[in-house]
Amino acid sequence: MKYSDLFEMSAAQHPKGGAVLSPSACGFVGPEIDKIVDRYNRELNDPDLSITLRGMTQHHLEGLLYIQKLINEGFSDRP
Repeated sequence: MKYSDLFEMSAAQHPKGGAVLSPSACGFVGPEIDKIVDRYNRELNDPDLSITLRGMTQHHLEGLLYIQKLINEGFSDRP
């Protein structure tokens, strides 16, 4: 199961749970998430990365990309 699926299922089960970030908070954490996503992408480009670590890295990157998308949407919703 993908992280994005888990996040969406969790949100549906707990509509009042979790964090809601303001546009300014999204603007603050956005660059940090971008750096982490870049690091994971660089790791995936390493030909010496084992198959096991490649799968784990890809799986985590998938979750980070979903979070990054939500942060970017929150940041773009500012007035």
